[in-house]
Amino acid sequence: MSGRFAFQWVAVTGGDNGILGVWPEKWRRRDAFLLAFDRRGRIAVAALRIIVFSPFGFALRATRDSPLRSEAIGIDGKRIQWTRL
Repeated sequence: MSGRFAFQWVAVTGGDNGILGVWPEKWRRRDAFLLAFDRRGRIAVAALRIIVFSPFGFALRATRDSPLRSEAIGIDGKRIQWTRL
């Protein structure tokens, strides 16, 4: 109820149009916007690469490829899979 009330409060939120006039001037340039998302994408790829090539990533692959063999070398497959979530 309160969310609906706040959304339809035209004097504060602008109604269906949202809050107007809040957009920062420096983000109006398209290249600044694209550079920000490029930077975020590169950071995400770097983070995934670090995770994949860490011991945790290798344990995930071992558990996926051969659960029996990974259990034999001491990897708790269920714990690794739950940690992944």
